[in-house]
Amino acid sequence: LLTGEHTTATFDVSARPRRVVFDPGSDIPVARDRWAAWANLTERWPEACIVHGTSRAIEAQRTLALRLQTTLADAFTEQLVPVFKDCEITEEALRSRDLVLVGGPRDNTVVARAWEALGTSAPAELGDGFFRCRGKTHAGANDGLYVALPSPFAPDRLVWLFAGNSVQALYDMTRNNIPGLPSWAVFHGDEAKEQGYHPVARFVFEGPPG
Repeated sequence: LLTGEHTTATFDVSARPRRVVFDPGSDIPVARDRWAAWANLTERWPEACIVHGTSRAIEAQRTLALRLQTTLADAFTEQLVPVFKDCEITEEALRSRDLVLVGGPRDNTVVARAWEALGTSAPAELGDGFFRCRGKTHAGANDGLYVALPSPFAPDRLVWLFAGNSVQALYDMTRNNIPGLPSWAVFHGDEAKEQGYHPVARFVFEGPPG
C-alpha cells in the first residue's frame, strides 16, 4: 500500500528487470501534468468550444466542426458548444475556454500557435499530410491523430486535438463519439488503432546493464 508523499515498496521478481515502467494513472495514482482524457470534456462542457481552421478547404472544415458539435451534443447533452473560426476566436476566449481543435497546423492557425508554444514538449510532430507519434511516421491518407493536453494558452485549461492527414481522415475520426479515448490515439479511418496515456519520464526506470 502506497501512502503519503514518501513510500518504500519492495517487489520480488524471478529475474533481473531490464526496464520498469509504472503507470502513473493506475499503478501509482500521483499528480501529473498531462492527465487529460476525452472524458474530461463532459466535466468541462460549459467552458468548451470547437475551433476549426480557415487556411484551406474552409467549407469542409466548417462542416466537420458543425457535425462534431451535433455529435457531441447527441452524446453528452442537448446543449451545443459554440463553434469558432480560427481567425475569429478572441485571445480572451483562448485563455478562458477549453478548446476542441479541428485540423492540423496547415489548416488551423490556432493549432499552429499551440504546437509552436509547446515546442519540443509536443507529443507528436504534425506535418502536411503526415504526423509522427511515439517514434512512428503515419503518412496514410486515412490516418489521423487525437491528443489531449493542457492548453498552452492557459495553465488551467485543456485542449483536445483532432488532426487528419486528409479531410476524409478528419471526417472519419470525428463522425462518431468514442467515449473511452484516453490521452492520445492514432486513427485509421474511424477506428483508434493505437491509444494510451502520455508517459511520465520520472516513472521509467532502466535496469542495471548486464
